[in-house]
Amino acid sequence: MAERVLRTIGRPELVDDPRFRTNSDRLRNVEALDAIVAEFFARYTQAEAVALMEKAEVTVGPIYDASQILEDPHVIDREILADYDDPDVGAFPMHHVVPRLEATPGSIRAPAPGLGQDNRAILAEIGVDEATYADWLGRGIAVEGGK
Repeated sequence: MAERVLRTIGRPELVDDPRFRTNSDRLRNVEALDAIVAEFFARYTQAEAVALMEKAEVTVGPIYDASQILEDPHVIDREILADYDDPDVGAFPMHHVVPRLEATPGSIRAPAPGLGQDNRAILAEIGVDEATYADWLGRGIAVEGGK
């Protein structure tokens, strides 16, 4: 893979360079190699760079920011993200349930609980009594009800 990258970026002589010959060599010299590769990729858009590497049969994929994920055709076609309602922020995109089974599809039935929303019940299950819990609330050790 490294050889394909080096040839694709127009630096075939680096294939035999002792600094980059093996993976261990490349790791020992990662800063120098990163600088060489970064200089090449700085001349291209993300899409152009990915296309170049795909053409060279280099295993590659874009590193997205949030807006790019939402616009990716594969993400849209596969319905990887879905809009879910949240009482605080309204609808927002979130990863769909995985796996997505045809006969028994999963679903998100409720938003995640707020910070501390279930503390009282969970702590009661492990033996924390009401007086201790009230003391913890008073001292700021516990929070309650999404506050």
